[in-house]
Amino acid sequence: MKHVFVAGALCLSAVATTASEHSDAVAAFAQSQAAAWINHPAIVNAITALNQSTNPLSQADINTLDQTWRAEVGTADAPLIASVMNSAASEHLPRMSPKRTGASPMCS
Repeated sequence: MKHVFVAGALCLSAVATTASEHSDAVAAFAQSQAAAWINHPAIVNAITALNQSTNPLSQADINTLDQTWRAEVGTADAPLIASVMNSAASEHLPRMSPKRTGASPMCS
């Protein structure tokens, strides 16, 4: 039993180290790349507009939108999905793809 406990402790230690390494990589990526994306006018304007249009939504309204989105996935007639996918932010974000910018190997 003692060996199982020691082995388990070693495994948890390895997981914690790996998680810390990933956390550091994510933080570095956020500071070096994501901050510029988030502050781009297309993204700021989209977030501002979304906040203004969704501020009065109740949880029931949000649940209804979620159900609508899920029902539209894979269908030819998807006005809610189209409204998001055809936004300025949606047009801008693919240009910021890590594969296009070479931003981070962890996102490849």
